[in-house]
Amino acid sequence: MKKILLISLMASLLSLSMTGCIAREVTQDVMTEIPETTPVTEETTTVLSDTAPETLRVSPLPQTIDINNLPEECTLFASFEYGDLNAEENTLSVKVYDYELFDMVDISMLTEGDTIVLSGEDMKINSIERNDMGLITINGGLEEGGTCLRTDDNTVYFEVGMSDVKTYRELGEIVLPLSPDMVYSVEEDYGEEPVLYSLEEFKNIPEERFSYHPHYTKIQVENGANGCITKIEIRWVP
Repeated sequence: MKKILLISLMASLLSLSMTGCIAREVTQDVMTEIPETTPVTEETTTVLSDTAPETLRVSPLPQTIDINNLPEECTLFASFEYGDLNAEENTLSVKVYDYELFDMVDISMLTEGDTIVLSGEDMKINSIERNDMGLITINGGLEEGGTCLRTDDNTVYFEVGMSDVKTYRELGEIVLPLSPDMVYSVEEDYGEEPVLYSLEEFKNIPEERFSYHPHYTKIQVENGANGCITKIEIRWVP
């Protein structure tokens, strides 16, 4: 009886062992048939973005005139009145001006929603119109609280006001001596050859005629801030 039980036990163990081997073989076969998955990389990932397009903010080109450090020779836009002339000391106090310049490429890219900086203030562009004459009207122009830009070459734009004249901005005030050989050049009528006057003739101009503005007044300076005015030029052009 014990012999029979022993034989039955051995047969059961052999059967379990074979079943385990078969299971391991089946499992291994199934695993080898499962295809490998492709790892996710940056190249296979698509990122969707719903952020708004970037807007532009265009500022003027760097200022080239420093009234505290004038170059050896320069021509400045200026204004002065009768009381600014000291005839005894031969000096003239003048306010110096310039106009802001904008890169043509930057201006060509401006569109609604962008911003332009004028005199340090941001102006958001709600509307912009361009014509074939090189004039750009922003936010309806001056009449509607906007502005206008114009170009007369292929490199820069500048702001213009009424009558299409440049918009000058004051840089500061300086006092300069008048050269004994100073020339006062006046274009008496538009387009005509200028009339030349001496320093003494300039000093004797009547007060009622002594009023000058940067739209038509230029002064030539030699030897920088420690130099003198060698020419005052009046031309009837913006």
